Amino acid sequence: MKFSAHYYDYPSAYESFNDVPDDMKLRSFETEFDGLDVINKYVSLYYNSERRHERTIRKVKKAMSEWEQNCVEQGRDPILASPETVDVWCQKLLQDLKPCQ
Repeated sequence: MKFSAHYYDYPSAYESFNDVPDDMKLRSFETEFDGLDVINKYVSLYYNSERRHERTIRKVKKAMSEWEQNCVEQGRDPILASPETVDVWCQKLLQDLKPCQ
């Protein structure tokens, strides 16, 4: 296992994605999530409580729905999205935040 000497420059302990062993790559975990609605479980667990304001819960559910839609458009699983899928979603969010001209 080769770890990066420049750990401040990389989002991982590895020098590149090619150095990550195949059995540790996200795609190797895809079948563990087949048929599970992990996102809604997460929202229910952490946001559906008496301590959360109803508006906050609606915003979280809307964001999760938009995230799932983005992943479907990119052909990705929402739980195991690639960095490119995240980038596309972030670009969409930035577009939504741009002031009207």
